[in-house]
Parts: sequence; C-alpha cells; structure tokens
Amino acid sequence: MNFPKLTPSPGKKLLIVGGCGGIGRAVMRGALDYGLEVAIFDLPRAIEKFPPPTSVPCWTVDAQQTEALAKAMQELVGEWKHIDFLVNLAGYITNFGPIRDFESEEWKSMQDGNLYPTLFACQQAIPHIRPGGAIVNMSSGLGFGGRPGYGPYSLAKAGLVSLTKTLASELAPDIRVNVVAPGAVQTAFLSGGLGHDGDEGLPPKRVDLEAYKRIVPLGTVARPEEIAAPILFLLGEGASHITGQTLHINGGAMMV
Repeated sequence: MNFPKLTPSPGKKLLIVGGCGGIGRAVMRGALDYGLEVAIFDLPRAIEKFPPPTSVPCWTVDAQQTEALAKAMQELVGEWKHIDFLVNLAGYITNFGPIRDFESEEWKSMQDGNLYPTLFACQQAIPHIRPGGAIVNMSSGLGFGGRPGYGPYSLAKAGLVSLTKTLASELAPDIRVNVVAPGAVQTAFLSGGLGHDGDEGLPPKRVDLEAYKRIVPLGTVARPEEIAAPILFLLGEGASHITGQTLHINGGAMMV
C-alpha cells in the first residue's frame, strides 16, 4: 500500500466560508499551491478589503442568512457540479463581560454569528459533497477553557464541537468532519473581525498579546499559516482515518 499523501489531491474543489479573513486567505493560498480549485463566500467588507484572485470565484454572502447562502450554494454547484471540501471560518467577537451582564440579544448575536453560519453552511453543502470529501469547522480554545468574560462566544464555540461530532457520526463513512480549536492568531479577528469593524493592525480587544505569549510554551502568537496548514492536512488523504476530532493549535497554552 502506498503511503497516503499528507495534503489534498490536485483538482479537488474546496469552498471556504469566511475565506477573505486572515486564516481564510492562508487556507486559500495553500490550497491553490496544492492545485485545488477554490471558491469563497464572505461578507462584503471582507471581500472589498481582501479580494481573492480573479481565478477564485467569490460570492458576497452573509452565512447567517439562509436564503442568501442557499442561493450562492446553488450558483456555485451550477458551476462546479459538486464540492469535495468545506472549510467553515465565519465568526466574530465584540462584547466582553460577566455572564450575568449579557442581555438575551447579546447571547443570540454570538450564536447567530459563530454557531449558525457553520450549521447553515453544512446543511447547504452536504448534499453536494462527494463521498471521500471532508469538512473542517472552526472552534476556539475558549470553547474549552472557561475564561472569564467570553461566556456567549465560548458557548457558541463549544456548540461547534458538538455539531462536528454529530455530523461526523451522521456522515460516516462518506464524509469526514473535524474541528480545529486555535488559541490567539495574528488576524483582524482579535479586533472584532473584518466584517464587524475589526481590521488587521488594529489593537486587539481585551487581549494583551505580550502577556499571552508568556503563558504559551512556544512563546508566540500563531500566524494564520500555522492554522491553515493543519486545516489542509485534515482535508488530505493523510487524515483519512480522522473524523469527529478536535485539533488544538495553541503553542502548548492548553494541553488536552
């Protein structure tokens, strides 16, 4: 038996939801280097700020809006006929504070912005993913660590882990589903997210990156490429016996 490739095979078709953010662009660049076809769904501000290459079809989509997401998916499948891989990166964070202080609308906003876009994208994409395909979702170390001030966001990210495990069970053996859980990453997300008034280079909200580095055994904040490479591995043949798993990528800040 030949040793499996550690990366996705050329010619496969990858849809990235949230593909214009820092991690999304890194996934896109890596996928194109490996010879994959790539399409992107993202918010208008993110696409305007970081437009993908002309060779990458791109749809302006708010993944919270099921009708718009369904329309974009049908248009994509009309061009591609099928999908091999789905990577879900949509999400943002704005408000911080004790659980007791959050109003019900703030709880709903964090679920709408971080849990439901992945759920809806999976629902729309799964009928078009060929057997042997794979999905990678984006959680966070905050979904496991219980850090004060992040209650609504942490709840949504923990929900993504449960969603991933359920999908992995339901879709096996045809489609593998895994989730990555990064720590801090050098992207616009630290200031809110490209679609929500954040931007690369802006000061992070509530995160002291120098203090954070001191608790990370590897002593650094992750670069987007250091998250993108494991995501692409999970899509490849080298991960063919991995499903329903959470891959923590945090420089050793949390060892589980």
